[in-house]
Amino acid sequence: MEHATTLLEQTLAPPPRQPDLGEPGFWRDFLWGMLKPAAATAVVALAVMLSFTQRLGIEAEMIYGVARSFVQLSLVGFVLHFIFVQKNATPWILLTYLFMARNVTVASYTAGQRAKQVPRGKYIAFVSILLGTVVNMALLLMLDVFPFTPRYIIPAAGMMVSNAMNVTGVTMKKLRDDVKIQKNLVETALALGASPREATLQQMRRSLGIALSPAIDNAKTQRLINLPGAMTGLIMAGASPLQAVQVQIVLKNVIMAASTVSGICLSYLCWPAFFTEDFQLKEEHATALLEQTLAPPPRQPDLGEPGFWRDFLVGMLKPAASIAVVALAVMLSFTQRLGVEGETLYAVARSFVQLLLIGFVLHFIFIQKNATPWILLTYLFMAASYTAGKRAKQVPRGKHIAFVSILVGTGTTMILLLLLKVFPFTPQYIIPISGMVIGNAMTVTGVAMKQLQQDIKTHKNLVEMALALGATPRQATLQQIRTSQEIALSPGIDNAKTQGVINLPGAMTGLIMAGASPLEAIQVQIVLKNMLMAASTVSSIVSSFLCWPAFFTKTFQLKEVFAE
Repeated sequence: MEHATTLLEQTLAPPPRQPDLGEPGFWRDFLWGMLKPAAATAVVALAVMLSFTQRLGIEAEMIYGVARSFVQLSLVGFVLHFIFVQKNATPWILLTYLFMARNVTVASYTAGQRAKQVPRGKYIAFVSILLGTVVNMALLLMLDVFPFTPRYIIPAAGMMVSNAMNVTGVTMKKLRDDVKIQKNLVETALALGASPREATLQQMRRSLGIALSPAIDNAKTQRLINLPGAMTGLIMAGASPLQAVQVQIVLKNVIMAASTVSGICLSYLCWPAFFTEDFQLKEEHATALLEQTLAPPPRQPDLGEPGFWRDFLVGMLKPAASIAVVALAVMLSFTQRLGVEGETLYAVARSFVQLLLIGFVLHFIFIQKNATPWILLTYLFMAASYTAGKRAKQVPRGKHIAFVSILVGTGTTMILLLLLKVFPFTPQYIIPISGMVIGNAMTVTGVAMKQLQQDIKTHKNLVEMALALGATPRQATLQQIRTSQEIALSPGIDNAKTQGVINLPGAMTGLIMAGASPLEAIQVQIVLKNMLMAASTVSSIVSSFLCWPAFFTKTFQLKEVFAE
């Protein structure tokens, strides 16, 4: 029984004492640590300069997003630091923070967002997110997977709230739209004696399936190429890759479970908003310095050392216990006949295996005495794996274009930050950071190429007319390039604006749970955020240049791929 309690605390080293704001040297050390985030703005300046030279028109948004996230993350760091240094972190401090986070989530994410057309959508989302998060958190606390301390509860709850919010917003909007589109079918079912639930069961299944599919797909694809944010933070803070995997499996399970519970609760709460007491549709539905910042990592034990496998298996009790919340989500899905139980179980099992493989591969790399060749091999492996057979199917030579674009964007950003000595050239930093950067650059590049191809095809006549009047391929497709770049880059810019307001970013969560000070964690997170934005921008712009030979002939004519 000694291993059945506070499993996360047993997995990770005890956090060091957090210095008070008034202690001698505190502000000197903090300002010294902020030099690295300041140096990391160099890569953002590169991205802004490229956007300006290419006349994309998103420079102001990028600068605003970076500045806003810098301020928000700094404020979050000081708030969490204040909570963590309290000798008695009283429950009211924690509860106040959690409910503030939920209120902010509801106010900022549901007001004027996806659920505009749903009556009382703010209240429905608030109750759904609260239930989904509290039920899962309470279950994990009862199983002693998480200790009841701010260091674990606040970041874990923030991740659950954010993901549950996304599922809730998509579900409400999709359910409302489907009920409106299929109004006649719903009213016919009601006239035949069906209850609101029976009349809208198909629409509810479809909306929940669409809302939950990103979380399920994300669980399937967690592997060596793009390490999850929390796992990245844990590794950078010095945790063993195998310890980081155990924590990541827990977080992945609770996020999926909280999202499922919130989505199902929401479907019940929507019926009074859509129907009258007489089971009639309401009228509204009838119309349309990292190394200096963090402590040095502990030595990684070899697989053959005495006690290694015992400690590893004891640590795996935590991920095993967290399956309880997945079982709850699967049971609810089954009772509601949503039909996503098989996909959920498959995703959980697949991510479990993939994350274990990641842990052992990284553990093997980290214990090598000369890891430089492994760094390069891992980097190339990640780049190749991410670009093979992705979104750019319709673009001729799309794999090669994506590979070069991602390599240039990621390589330029990483080399610049290495030259500035923002982080050291060691596997502990290079592998997880490059994985995050490559993953984001891959997503942006894929979206940019696909959108550019579709826009050129849609406006084929305008492009050909411009070419006939003597325009170059770049001049003829400038508007399409701007549109595709804006669509591809806007999610990253929007994400930067909201970091620290609603939920803590994944890497920051991992760092805090590994024992890093919140102020140290925000310094690292600012560096990562700047890197992600810069690498994505460079990769996206490079891909637009490389697409011209794929789209146009040597005589400046559109290729047959755009034929009707």
